[in-house]
Amino acid sequence: MKLAILSALAMTALHAQTIEVRGFSQLAPLQGDWKISAGDDPRFAAPEYDDSAWQTVRVPGAEIRLPLGLSWIRFHVYLPDQLPAEPLKLLLPPLSNAYDLFVNGTQVGSFGNLWVANGWGNRFPTSAAFDIPANSRQLTIAIRNRRSSRLRIQFTGTGAWIGTAEALAAKQHQNEFEVRWRSVGHLAIMSATAMAGLFFLILPVWRRDATDYFWCGCFLLVGNLSRVVAATPWMLDGLAVPPIDFCFYSLQALSLHSWERLFRHLLGVHLSIWARRCQQAILLLTITLSILSLVRLDWMVPFSGYFFSLVIIAQFLVYVDLARRSQPARETPLMHLAVALSLGGSFATAGLINPLVDRILPYGFEGPDFAMTVRGVGNLLFAGVMAAIMNRRSARLQREQQRLAQEMRAGAEMQELLLPDGSIQVPGFSTESAYLPMSEVGGDFYWARAEAGGGLIVVAGDVSGKGLKAAMMVSVVIGILRVEKSSSPGEILRTLNEGLTGHTNGGFVTCCCAHFDPDGRVTIANAGHPAPYADGREVEVEGGLPLGVMPGVVYDETVVSGQQFTFVSDGVVEAENAQRELFGFDRTREISGQPAQDIAYAARVWGQNDDITVMTVRRNG
Repeated sequence: MKLAILSALAMTALHAQTIEVRGFSQLAPLQGDWKISAGDDPRFAAPEYDDSAWQTVRVPGAEIRLPLGLSWIRFHVYLPDQLPAEPLKLLLPPLSNAYDLFVNGTQVGSFGNLWVANGWGNRFPTSAAFDIPANSRQLTIAIRNRRSSRLRIQFTGTGAWIGTAEALAAKQHQNEFEVRWRSVGHLAIMSATAMAGLFFLILPVWRRDATDYFWCGCFLLVGNLSRVVAATPWMLDGLAVPPIDFCFYSLQALSLHSWERLFRHLLGVHLSIWARRCQQAILLLTITLSILSLVRLDWMVPFSGYFFSLVIIAQFLVYVDLARRSQPARETPLMHLAVALSLGGSFATAGLINPLVDRILPYGFEGPDFAMTVRGVGNLLFAGVMAAIMNRRSARLQREQQRLAQEMRAGAEMQELLLPDGSIQVPGFSTESAYLPMSEVGGDFYWARAEAGGGLIVVAGDVSGKGLKAAMMVSVVIGILRVEKSSSPGEILRTLNEGLTGHTNGGFVTCCCAHFDPDGRVTIANAGHPAPYADGREVEVEGGLPLGVMPGVVYDETVVSGQQFTFVSDGVVEAENAQRELFGFDRTREISGQPAQDIAYAARVWGQNDDITVMTVRRNG
């Protein structure tokens, strides 16, 4: 009596867990309780195995999340008495990368290769149809799975289907069409993002100042390539491609590097020491994982998901470190928005490959599709916001450059007014000058003054530095020279030194001053400037400390004679060609007897890299 009661209860429990197909014409859904268990045991395929302690999942209405590695799914089906005349087939939903199907303890088919080493090249989960035995109405369906991909497969559909080959083919075609239709949106977003990335990447070809566009394009294209690389084994339908993970890790490193370079350029600051060390540690880890991925160790399969999340965290820390150390600008709120869109989309996708992140994300029915859409839309919006940021920034910088250009032109006009004309008319002398600044304004200067008794004072010099700062110092020097009454070169240099000391802001001025007497004598004093040339030879003069370095300096004078004197700045002797060869003192000495314009032109053709100034003085008669 007790045995009968226990048998009845057991049959009742078995019936409650069995999916009963009450009838169908061609196709019927297998809706009910599915059992799931991690691990592997050949007994799991046997119909008599007791799976009551396994996890129960109600299909439809629940998500099936299989763990990495081997696991089993079991469910029981009871077919009606009236079956179609055609052979029946079983249509399984997307479950994992590879699995073997058992019906009543006998293997009837497989999807992918369950025993490929470490899951290399297994296929992307999709629906698949299998033949089932026609000699039994009680079916025990057992599926041995091996999930090796990084993506977490979530299935919430109507479960498996059973029916005729024709009906299942139509249903499978419908499922594939739905998958392709859902991918249209992803492909459209990726295409738009790739086009934006290519535009950003090639823009610096026409705009040399568009470095920020270049790094933004790199970041967008690397993100797209990462998604393509991750899907490559599935697109190749199971072909084993060992370097896939190597490319994945390498692209993550490039993504982090592009991210740091982009915002470092936009914010105008560098990473702090601790942030730099963290970034270097992650890049070193990436290189290590790239090399280990070629071996494909078992523990690396789940670790890749954690690494992707680590890269997202690193990007967030890099931006926070740069943003907190930069000065707020008009584009700062938009920049915060762009970062939130990009990192938010990446974090949404991280839930598909990192179980820890997945637990805190409120995904609904279409979890994977939703996550991929969020990331794609986030990257596309990131590109749009970054374009707006960089356009506003470029417009602001362009206005600033225009303002600076106007100031430089004004400085150049002022410098032209300060410096004498190319030739100075002095009885008994012929003077020529050539002035070729490196930019709009320069730091070289020359000046001449006719003496009442028929003599001539000539001054040539060079201010350290370049640009407006050097040009302003030139104006100070010319102003002092215009009020100087002495005819002694040493005294003139002493006066200049006293006037400039303490006002050069750490710089200095080199200068050579010469007094030409009507009787043929030339008195020269030098303050660190290249010595002049007389009749094709370098004049030996007493050297002196450059102007503005310290007060109280006495400048010695040297008396020489000659017919033609040539004064040059260091921009002549330091001109450098493409082979890194200097124009040098020897070449300067050889052409020192030529007109000033010819000497300056020769130095510029050789390779100008500084202001070039040449002044010649020839005695008449």
